[in-house]
Amino acid sequence: MISDHPNHQLRFPEPASHSASSVNKSFDPWIIWVTARRCWPWAVPIGTLLACVVAIVIKETFVPKYQAGHWLQAQEDYLVFKGVMPTVTDLARTERALFFSPIVLDPVLADPALRKAPSLSDPDKAEVNIRKNLSLEGGGTNSRLIVNYQDTDPAAAALVANAIAESYLRTRASYDDQRVEQLVRWLEPEVERQEQKVDEMRTIVQSLSQQTLGYTPSQRLSVMDDENRLALLNDLSAQITELRVQLSVLDAQQKRDREERGLPPEAPEFTAPEFDLQRREASESQITAAIDNDQVVKEAIDQVQYFKSLILDLEVNDMVRFDRQRYVDLQKKRDAAIASLEKARTDARPRVIALLEQLADEDLQRRKREAEIQFSMLEQKHREDLLLKQAEQVASDRSERDALAARLLVLEDSYKKERERLEQFGGESSKLQFAQQQLELENE
Repeated sequence: MISDHPNHQLRFPEPASHSASSVNKSFDPWIIWVTARRCWPWAVPIGTLLACVVAIVIKETFVPKYQAGHWLQAQEDYLVFKGVMPTVTDLARTERALFFSPIVLDPVLADPALRKAPSLSDPDKAEVNIRKNLSLEGGGTNSRLIVNYQDTDPAAAALVANAIAESYLRTRASYDDQRVEQLVRWLEPEVERQEQKVDEMRTIVQSLSQQTLGYTPSQRLSVMDDENRLALLNDLSAQITELRVQLSVLDAQQKRDREERGLPPEAPEFTAPEFDLQRREASESQITAAIDNDQVVKEAIDQVQYFKSLILDLEVNDMVRFDRQRYVDLQKKRDAAIASLEKARTDARPRVIALLEQLADEDLQRRKREAEIQFSMLEQKHREDLLLKQAEQVASDRSERDALAARLLVLEDSYKKERERLEQFGGESSKLQFAQQQLELENE
């Protein structure tokens, strides 16, 4: 309680003097507790309200996406023998172009049942969305891949992924059937030749059987007791037949490859780089700079700067009060020079714009000539690279065939020598047995 006694004086606490050490003290964590204790009544409700608003916004705007995957694996079946129709390796990389091609995706987009999927419901964006949501990844080995598709509906994502995989399998099966049909067509002349050869051997066997009456084919000939020599002869004959088949198939393969190289369906087409062939229009800042660089405008600018410098000199040296009339005359001359400058700029603008347009046309023509030269050089290099690859492939094919042909000649020479040696002892009977063995091999 404050007394009203006349001798009573109020004393207010004097502000404490701050020393250098107190100013540099570290931050006191107690301030955080005091602030939280004083502000929690209004801070907690506001924070809770903001958190609820953010949660509602996220819940309303978030659209979940589901991904469905379809596993595929390349088969290891082969025709005649392994290597004639090799399987594709690294499916996720080599088959990507086929998966994203219209040949595979158009049948999927044309299916009315699949257009009910959320990502394909809009006809204008269906083609873009199917490529955007489709992805391929490896399945752990080079012969496996996973076809993934994302959509906001899990059932629709699975249907679209399965449909894409089925469309791809139909397209791939069609391609493989065409290649097999081509290979069979190219092998038909060799098959006909082998059939004719079998008929000839059958005729020889019948003729020799008639000449050697009483001979039983299953009976062992006395002149061929050397089992090791006979086994060697049979093995040589089997190897010769197998090599002939391989040569026939290889010739058909190489003929197919040569035709495909003559008109390659999958040959990399030349893609021209993008050239900047747009006419470069002058901007307003460039036009203004070119106008200021005009000779007449530069002289007008120098005239304005000259009068401004004279006026500034009078003002700096405090000579205006002593020579007021000269000061006024210089201001009038400055204003007249500024008006002349604006007129010079106006007159120079059409002239400068015409000059800049001429320079832009010359620059465009120059860039077009450079683009044509560069395009021609790149296209020539592309053709040379293709020819080089084809020449390397032809050389590789020729080397492979020459190796098989050389091996066949060696085996035929060995077989001929062994047969002549045994025929010296077997006579007509040995000829009959050789003919029967040859007939069996040719039939196989």
